[in-house]
Amino acid sequence: MPRFPRREQEQKEMFQIIHHADNISDSYAKIIIFVLFNLSAITFSPFYERIKKIKFLSLHFKKVSV
Repeated sequence: MPRFPRREQEQKEMFQIIHHADNISDSYAKIIIFVLFNLSAITFSPFYERIKKIKFLSLHFKKVSV
């Protein structure tokens, strides 16, 4: 049983789209899809949540100090 079944399903769909783009031989579509896929991976990672918290806290402290 995969730990993140939804995420793995999304990965499979993305790879299917990439292979489809490969069949069309449209390299731009592959690049765009790859970039979007990586952005979504970063966005949903807990690391991104930490970055958001740090940014929020730093903005909060800037407001307090001003």
